[in-house]
Amino acid sequence: MQAQSITGITNVAGNIPKNPSPQFKVALSYINYVFSGQFETLSTILSDDFQYTTLPQTLGQDRPALGKEEALATMEFFLSVVKKENFVATIHETLEGPNGVVLHITSKGTCVSGSPYANDYIFWINVKQVGGGLKVAAVKEVMDSKYTIDFVEMEHPALFAIEADRVMKAMGAKL
Repeated sequence: MQAQSITGITNVAGNIPKNPSPQFKVALSYINYVFSGQFETLSTILSDDFQYTTLPQTLGQDRPALGKEEALATMEFFLSVVKKENFVATIHETLEGPNGVVLHITSKGTCVSGSPYANDYIFWINVKQVGGGLKVAAVKEVMDSKYTIDFVEMEHPALFAIEADRVMKAMGAKL
């Protein structure tokens, strides 16, 4: 089947509804903002008590769920390793329930080091009413653990350099 593009995301086999529900639109916005690196905009659709968990636990090293600010910083750091201009998310399957959306997504891109990046994810995106609108309350992100471990080992020098640069800039801003 021909893929169609919706909000910059490749939609395989028409799995995104033609008239998505409001919560489905919020879930798609979350994915779009994460994969395009629009973290300031992303923060506007997250509830203040937002919780982010990476799974399986072996990747999260049994750490508790991250709050909103920690999650945004973690996502921003990770995406600093991947060139945003060619990072593509492809939605393969979707499932919607009363409190959220589950998406099976694959990604492809190129790292700043030049090496390829491709991963497989399941996102559980919990949406709730906050004030006059819907916000993302929690996300559980399951990723290909073997690929992720191999990727981190391969990209370790680049990850270390980016993190060191970020820390130095933060320290400089405080001096």
